[in-house]
Amino acid sequence: MRRKGALEIGRIVVSQARIEDDAHWEFSGRLSHGAVYHYTALDANDEMPLPWWFLLHVPKEFKKGSYLLLQALDYPRTKAWTPIARTVINFAKATMPDYRGMLYAKIRLADPMGSQKYESVAWANRLALPEYVRTFELRVKKLVATTRGGDANSLVAVVRRDDHAQMIRLFFATKAWPLREGLPSRTRKALGRETPR
Repeated sequence: MRRKGALEIGRIVVSQARIEDDAHWEFSGRLSHGAVYHYTALDANDEMPLPWWFLLHVPKEFKKGSYLLLQALDYPRTKAWTPIARTVINFAKATMPDYRGMLYAKIRLADPMGSQKYESVAWANRLALPEYVRTFELRVKKLVATTRGGDANSLVAVVRRDDHAQMIRLFFATKAWPLREGLPSRTRKALGRETPR
């Protein structure tokens, strides 16, 4: 059961478990080599938090097309979180001068209605997002990385390359919490999903 009051990302406690230094994995048909970090996390927004287990696949070299991948390997088994098993957040290298050394991920809110994933939230809709999402360092993508597609105005979260805890908190804010708590009506309206949960 969730505690009363607003959800706070600062209440997510992240602990490193172990590291696989020489790991290989495949993502989108591309083979990568690097380290796999294992983390446990407790969401103290719940009165009796249950453990989550996360994997972060960190490539040894961030070449073009390389991503840091974050996924939940194990999590509390509730119906609302069934889609978590298929969820991955991929962090790319920032390429613009002001953000070099940082990573970014597009803001994609999981859909509690199961109909879509709210792909590519626009910068213009940032104020309609839940407050716990707006606590992250949010930027418009074109300021963070070069782009050739039509996503220059997409909203992204920027994190330090070594801040794995903040990446895991982003997972809760954009995946776990929307699935369980639903989304505010202003968010659904801004993203074109006005039907109540």
